[in-house]
Formats: sequence, C-alpha cells, structure tokens
Amino acid sequence: MNFFLRVVCTVSLTMLSIVPAEAMICSTNPNTAIPDGSGSASPGAVASVTIEVPAAYSNAITDLDFLLQINHSYVGDIIATLQSPAGTTVTLVNRPGVPASTFGCSGNNIDVTLDDEAGSLVENQCAGAVPTISGTHRPAGTLSSFDGQTPAGTWTLRVTDNAGQDTGTIIPSGVCLDLTTVPVALSSFETKVRGQKLISKWQTSSEAFNLGFDLWGEIDNEWVQLNSRLIASQEFDSTEPQNYRKRVSINELDGELTAVGISSISSSGQEEFFGPFELGERYGEETVPRRIDWAAQRARYDAAMSNAGYSKINGRWLRITKQRAARASRLNQRFPSLMMEVTKPGIYRVSYESLFQAGFDLAGMPVKLMAIQHNGRPVPRLVNTPNGRARFGPDSDVVFYVTELDSEAARYNDHSRYTLALEPAKVLAAPVIASSNITGDDATQTHLESIRIGEPNSYSFILPGDQPWFDSPVQAYRQIGTKVIPFELPDYAIIDQGAVFELDLLGGIDFPRRDTNGDGELEPHHHFRVYLNRDEFPAPIYEGFGNGFDPIAVSFSNTEQLRAGHNTIEFELIPDNGLNLDAAYFIGATIRYHAPNTAGSTGQHYQFKHNDKPVKISGVPSQQFALFRTDEHGNFAKLKPGQDNADTMTVELMSSAELQTTPSLWVMSSSDYLSPRTIFQPEPVDQDALNLADIDYVVIADPSLIGDTLSRFVDAQIEMGRRTKVVSSHAIFNRYTSGLPEPKAIAQYLKAQSYISPYQYVLLVGGHTYNYRGYNTNAQTQPMNLIPSFYRAGEGMVRQIPTAVPFVDFDADGAPDRAIGRWPVRDLAQLNNVVTKTLNWHAEGSHKSSQSALSIASAKEQFNQFTGSSDRVINALGNTINPWAKISRVYMDDINIDDNVPAGNKINEARNRLVDAINQGTALTVFNGHGSPTSWGNQSLMTSNVAQRLTNTETPTMMIPLACYTTYYETPSVQSLAELLLTDSPAGAVALVSPALLSRPLDNENFAKRLLQEMTSNGEDLGSAVLITKRATHANGGRHQSVVYNWTTLADPTLSFGLPKVSLPPVVDQPKTQ
Repeated sequence: MNFFLRVVCTVSLTMLSIVPAEAMICSTNPNTAIPDGSGSASPGAVASVTIEVPAAYSNAITDLDFLLQINHSYVGDIIATLQSPAGTTVTLVNRPGVPASTFGCSGNNIDVTLDDEAGSLVENQCAGAVPTISGTHRPAGTLSSFDGQTPAGTWTLRVTDNAGQDTGTIIPSGVCLDLTTVPVALSSFETKVRGQKLISKWQTSSEAFNLGFDLWGEIDNEWVQLNSRLIASQEFDSTEPQNYRKRVSINELDGELTAVGISSISSSGQEEFFGPFELGERYGEETVPRRIDWAAQRARYDAAMSNAGYSKINGRWLRITKQRAARASRLNQRFPSLMMEVTKPGIYRVSYESLFQAGFDLAGMPVKLMAIQHNGRPVPRLVNTPNGRARFGPDSDVVFYVTELDSEAARYNDHSRYTLALEPAKVLAAPVIASSNITGDDATQTHLESIRIGEPNSYSFILPGDQPWFDSPVQAYRQIGTKVIPFELPDYAIIDQGAVFELDLLGGIDFPRRDTNGDGELEPHHHFRVYLNRDEFPAPIYEGFGNGFDPIAVSFSNTEQLRAGHNTIEFELIPDNGLNLDAAYFIGATIRYHAPNTAGSTGQHYQFKHNDKPVKISGVPSQQFALFRTDEHGNFAKLKPGQDNADTMTVELMSSAELQTTPSLWVMSSSDYLSPRTIFQPEPVDQDALNLADIDYVVIADPSLIGDTLSRFVDAQIEMGRRTKVVSSHAIFNRYTSGLPEPKAIAQYLKAQSYISPYQYVLLVGGHTYNYRGYNTNAQTQPMNLIPSFYRAGEGMVRQIPTAVPFVDFDADGAPDRAIGRWPVRDLAQLNNVVTKTLNWHAEGSHKSSQSALSIASAKEQFNQFTGSSDRVINALGNTINPWAKISRVYMDDINIDDNVPAGNKINEARNRLVDAINQGTALTVFNGHGSPTSWGNQSLMTSNVAQRLTNTETPTMMIPLACYTTYYETPSVQSLAELLLTDSPAGAVALVSPALLSRPLDNENFAKRLLQEMTSNGEDLGSAVLITKRATHANGGRHQSVVYNWTTLADPTLSFGLPKVSLPPVVDQPKTQ
C-alpha cells in the first residue's frame, strides 16, 4: 500500500478547491556532484537539483523555510541559490566565512535549516564538528522574497564551487521546502464486496481540523468519487481513535472497480489521499484504546492518601498531625485564620453564628483588624456589630463581594477561596457612600439582566484563550447548517425596550477563497444569518460574513420581535462561498434584556452601563433592604439611599469621575446574601518544607506519591551528588492559591525560590487531564488531576499546547530558565515502574553509555521522506572523535522493497524488528513519521499491543518520537501510548521527549538534532540539553515559540548517556591555491 498526496481531477475536488496536505517536500533527484572550481575564486560549472511542487499547492507562501544538505570538504567554496517557479532567485549561502576569513570556512558539510526569523546568519557559522554548519540560521538573502507566490511548480537549487582543491555533493533528500503538517493519521482500512454493495471500514488514530472524507474507486485507471456527499468527521479535532463505516452501491459504475482509496478534507482546504487499496485488502490494524477506570484509580488514590496520614474532611484532604495541631493551637489560640470556599460571584455574609456553628468562636476579635483576602490580596469588607461595637461577637457579621473567577483560574476550578484572618496589614474597609440632594424625577428606573446559553460539551485545541470548551459544531455540507438557541424571558422583562444579543462562534474553515461570480472579489468563507422567533418573523434579523478561523462575533439588538416567555434564536450557516461547505464552533450566547428596578421576595442584581444618573428602585423599604455597589474590578461599597416615599428609594450609583467602570447595584434583603459552601481552618504552611536553599534538584509531587518509592529516587540522586528535596504540591497550593490546584502556584513558588536557591532541575510527579472540572462526567468517570499544566497558544490553529515552560520561565520571555521534566503518574504502581527504570538507567555500568540507537521510519509518502530525515537525525549522534557505531534501523521503505518479506506481512515484520531491537537493550530509540496519542505511524506501527511485547526491564530506552501528539497524555478517557510505554509497564521507555500536539516535520528534525548533539557530543544531561535547545530555538523568534512550548519532557531531567564532553579542535583557515 502507498500513501500519497494526490490531485484528483473530479467534480468534487474542483468544486472544493482542495489543496494537498501540507508537507516537507524534498527533491527526488539523485545525489548530484558539484564540479570543482579553480584557484581561490574561480567557480566551476553549476550543479543543480529541482523540487517539483504539484499544481494543487495554490495557497500563497507566507513563511517559507528551506532545508539544505550539501556534503563538501571546504564549505567556504560554496555559493547556493534557490529559484522559485515565478523566477525569483534568492542567495542561500555565499561562501560562508568570507570575508572574515580570506578563503572562507574550511569545515566539512552543510546540514542547515534556513529561516528568515533565525537569530544568527548562516554566513558566520563554522564549527569544528561535522557538519560544520548545522542548526537553524538566516540565509544570505531573504526567503521572504518568495512571499505571496504560490509554491506550485519547479524550484531549482543551483550550487557552484568557487575555489579549487575541494569537491562535494548535493544531497537531494536533504533539499526540502517546509510546507508544514499532516492533520490525519490512518490506523486501518478494509473493504468488502457484498453483492452490489461496497462496504468500507476505516479508523483514524488522530484527526486535526478534519471536516470529513471522500471515498474513491479506480475504474479503468481513472479515479471516481463513490460517495455523493462528504462523509462528515465524527469530531473536528480528535485525539482518540475514530471508527467509520460506509456502504455504497457499485451496480451502476461505468466499468470494473479494481481499487479503492480514501481522502480526508481538512478545514484549511487540504486533502490527503490514502491508497490505493485492493478490494478485500486489509491495511494496518485498528487501535483499541485502553479506557481509564477512574473509579478504581480514585480508590487507589484514597488508599494512598490515607496511608500517608491524610484524612478526607468535607471533600478536602487534610493532614493534621498531633504536633501540627498543637502548634496550630498555640499560634491561633484565640482567632484562627479561616478559609471560606465560595462557588459563585455575589455578596456574601458570614455571621458570628454561622462561624460558631462551623466550630469557630471569634467572640472578641477586634473589628478593625479583621481582614478578608483572596490569594493574599486584600478584599474590601464591611463588619457589622450591634451598636457599632469594636469587637466581633453575637449578632455580628462580615459582608464582602466575590468576583467572577478569572478565565485562567476557571479552567481548573469551579470555585474559589477567601480567607478571614486577623491581619492588620491586609485590612481593606469597604466605604459607605451616602446619597445627598437626589430627586427621583430623572432617575433610571430599569436595568439590564442577562441569560447565558451554551454548555461545555466538547474540547478543542483550536479555541483561543483560557476556555477551550464549546457547545456544539455547526456544519454546512452542501446544505445550510443551523443552530437553534431557545431561551426564556421572565414575565417582568420589559419587552418594548428590547434586548441585546451576543453570539460567540469561531470560524471552522480556512480554504483558499474563490471568486464565484466573476466580479473580481473573493467570497468570504462564512456567510451567516440570524433569525429571532423565526416561526413568527421569517425574515433574518442579522446577516454577516467572516473569514478563516477568526471569532465570529454576532451582536445586535431588537425591540419588535421579542415575546415574554419562550423565544428562539436561529443561527444559519450558508455554504455559498464557492466551496459548498462551511463549519463553525458554537461557543455560547448571551441575551441582555431590560427589567424594572423593583425588588420582590429575593434580592436583585442590577447592572448598568456607565450610567451617571441616579437610580430609582421601587418596592424597596429601606428598613428591609441594603444596597451595595460593585464593579468588574472588585470594588465594593455600601450605599445609603435617599427615600422618596415609604417603598421607593433613589440612589446615586456613581459619579461622573468613575465612568470607567461598569457598575452593578445589589438590592439585598436579609435572606438574600450568599453563604460560603464550607468554612474550615486551612492546613498550616510549613515554610521550612518549602525552603530550597542549598538544593540542586526539587521534586514536586502529589502527597499520595510521596513515600518509600520516591525516597529511593531521592537517595540515588543524593548519592550521585545532587542535593535533592521532595516538596508536596499541596503545600505549594496551600501557600500560593489557597489550596486550589492551579499551575501558577508552582510557578510562583519556583520563581520565589530561585532567588535563594541554586537549584537547576525540577521534576513534577503527578498526571492530569485537560478536563479539570469534570465536564460531562459522573462520580464514576470524573478524571483525577494531580498536578495541572499550563496551556499556551502555538503556531496557526494550535492554541492549547500543554506546556511546562511557564513553570520555569522566571522572566516571562517565553523560554525556560531551568531544566524541567514530568512523570505523568497517578498511583504508586506507576511511580514504582518509572522509578525502577530510571534507577536502572542511572546504575553504574548500565547500557546508557553503550552508544546504541534504534532508528524507526514510516514509509515514504509522495513528499515526506522519513528515511532521509531519520538518517540526518541519527547522523547528529556523537562526532568524528566519538561516533556512535551501534545503529539499528527499521525503515518501512527498506521492508517494503524486501522481496523476502511477504506483501501482507510488511507491517508485522517492522513491528517484530523494532521489538527485538528494543528488547536487546538499545539506549536510544528515535521514530520519524506521523503520530497520535495512542499510536505511532500510519498502519499503527507502534500501539499498546506492540508495547506489551517489550521486555527490556533492565535496559529501558530513551524514546524521541519525531511525531505529533506522542507526549500527549491528557485525553481523559483513554490511556495514551506515552503512559503505556513510560508508566504502566516495567519495560519500555525511561523517557519520552517529543511534541505534545501538532508540529512541523522540519521543526521536529531540527530540535532532535540539536538535542542529541548536546547530549552525545557536549555531554549534557537530558534536562540541560532540552533547556539549551529550547533557548536556542526561542532565539529564532516568530513561530519557533510554538516549538519551545510544544516539545515535552516526560522523564527525570538528569538522565544522560554518561558520555564525556568531546571538544573538537576549531576549524583552521586553510589557504587555497592562488
């Protein structure tokens, strides 16, 4: 079976204006000799190779990188240029080292990525290693000269040797245009013919931005589309295997069906073609994902916490030892600090009586010293006591305002915590503002209330910001797509004043735009209409357009079509963009309507937009209601209104000088205040336990994982000379985020300790999923999240990269400042596996120094040539003085042409070979190809079933897959392959280092080469090598920040190959014959 990108000239593809999936497109020419020059500056004949880019690559170039590989014994002789199909020529390399050196760089070979955004110039490179020029650098000219051109056509690389004595060769497999990433990985495909029906079944292991599939049949050497409409993707963005089945009639085909193929259509207008498959052929193997039993996992966690001395009280794990309890009693004998857990924004009141009922007697506490805090920040509060007494006691209360959770905190938790403490420096008294000289004649008598619609039903890493959940997709394939949004208006809503509607959607396609009517204007991607109560009012109330993956913000007001009670909004997506399809993500909707300023039996929350008019409130006797003003900044004040009559008050909400806020007015009866969900005494923070002075290595672990197993690892680190300390993640959360598990707590802690500690390594011990709040789960299926991750936006559509970089980015420049790794374990059995493998690796005389490596490569595609890339990575191991000689290769290209391997057994042969090599104890395993969270490679080359066959318990391997998703363990329902290789088995991997989400092939190759050079030539450990490589990648700027975030280290960062740093002599300037 071949995998290739194909331009299929059919109605469907012409209609859709499909372009092939993005790829690294290399030359297919043979190695080409470079004729020698003469003298010191006379060029020889031109050597050239070409790259053929298919016509379907019609998107304009916006950021082109170029891979250049030339073997030459004196690279200072070389001048290389690149010519585009449009005739534009850019100089890539122009005699490196000249004029700084008379004759240029005398080193051997070039293996370089040329990128306009790189931080260094290729002309200035000349290392003692081979290749003498490697890494990522700016070209002599500028590749941006090609911007705006289409890549389709013939690209020509021309190289001349401009001095005598030395010659070289162009390596075409290393001459490549980087046009980016493939969005779908196919696990299996199978067809059966039943009578006049063709039944096709296939499975994908991952789908990124995939709209759906087309099914193709080969009839008389022509490809014909078999499906009448697009076979819609089951999920836009899936990191779990998806299964498809399609039945089509073949009795009316005009000719004999001899083969079948399938193509996926991405939301960027790219098409991948998989095939051809013979009828009845079974390609690949279905991946059967392992489901996580969260109920059993939680039982193990509870047992571990109990064994560690913790008790679960009101849903919280607390460790109160006798010594700690006595100490806490002495320190807080009279007035202990109290934690209040709150679940929603609003005005809270905590009375003396409610505190007493919770077990805390604050009688006699000085009012002027009572402080409310949120994560250490003062919060305005009012303290009410009988007759204004100076001390708290019976019939007293504290009133304060709880704000909305900030967006980042809301990703991880549905509640927040506020502290009540005797802390004079944190006291912030809320003002009491009296209204004076107010008349109600011109007062505002209405306010805005709002309804929010939309549920967090699905997760997508395309969504921007801190909330990557959306309600539902809206899909329009050859017909209009609709989303109906019902809502109810309360009876008291003032219908004739209308409402404001805001719909939040995100565009779901970014195809090349087309001019469908010949007017010279490109059609927008998205055309949409909005209807309000369409059953009664058939005309649209709003119509708009949008492009690409940008937010679709719909905002309008209406006064004529509203009705009390039930209403509907209908969003209509119209695929008249010339593509005959469209898609969008519906995130949610907000409806704001007017209501009278009246108070009923319950409190009212009124919101006003920059209104400096007085506010009149009816039905509110001042003796029974209190008024408060808040705003979006957390400001809080009590208002004293003027009284118009017995049940009408007029209040001055704000002055003209305060119009930069959006005020809210709260009208509260005694029963309307909110109360904390729980009140408890927080666990004391042991500052000594957090102190990292004189520590080299900090291990931050969930307390359920702290014990004898982790002590084995710490003792080994200390024996190796690293002062190592284990710190409880709960202690950090208690100190910085009121006990709530947020990653910023760990980041703040590590930064604070960096001022007093020389530590260089960080290891996070504990896993997590992306579903922190348990959306769409129950008590049995809700996932456990021990140590959460940060998320950052990357290149293009990848906007939710789980990354460890912000934990150790102390200057917030986007680059890490310490080496960091993670063990994504959830229980002690997993921890024992990874600790044992790590100690086996560190052991004296282990296989780590064997200089043995296994290189695995998927089969070549029409453009992606994984074998060539794999060889370039393996060539980065060691150097000429200390080369790696024990190299095993499992390349699908070699197996596919091996006549000794039966045609139906190719993939199994590859699996057998890689299993044998790993079981024999290879120190390093590198894979190059496509990936998913549950498998490596098309055809499921490495799966859970293959991982189970690994028996290398004494000789675990360091794995570096150059493939998307291969360290993505965050899917909440499915066990990832990374976990199966690293934590769930005593064999397999001791480390996985690779991208978590989508990545570019060339970026992966460059990162791996620099990483391995640092480890095998410069003697760096894994963490330091990753740190150096990320900082060097960060220096290239631009889209390279995505690479810095994306590459993830699942390992002890102190792992190394135990090799010394081997310094090569500097390049010596060698004169040329004049």
